[in-house]
Amino acid sequence: MTVQIPCVQIFEDLPEKVSSVSLKNDSSTGKNVAVMRFQALASLAHFLGLRKCVANFLHLMDTEGDILIQPTCIKMIYDGPEESNLKSVECELEVEQADRWERLVRFMQRYAKAHSMVCRETESEWAITRTS
Repeated sequence: MTVQIPCVQIFEDLPEKVSSVSLKNDSSTGKNVAVMRFQALASLAHFLGLRKCVANFLHLMDTEGDILIQPTCIKMIYDGPEESNLKSVECELEVEQADRWERLVRFMQRYAKAHSMVCRETESEWAITRTS
């Protein structure tokens, strides 16, 4: 059996390093929202070289298999003089089906463990962050 270290890719064969994730389960609306944050993107050169973004999905891979998920929103956050330095990227994912949400949570738990991140859980929210 091959052990697959959990990874996130925007472009094939170019793994990204997630800096933090928040997973929120709103049972009253049935909406589950995950927000992945990246401090830097390995694929940034691909984004800058394209007039139109061709990466419509995040590709999440682990021992349980692959997940292709389309972001509902991507925010690029800048700082510095005239906000010219890319500080981070936030990628929002909405998942309505309970089984797909549970699969995403399991993936993020594996990702956190494999990449020395810390998981904190409340009744309706998970927070996953890098250790200092």
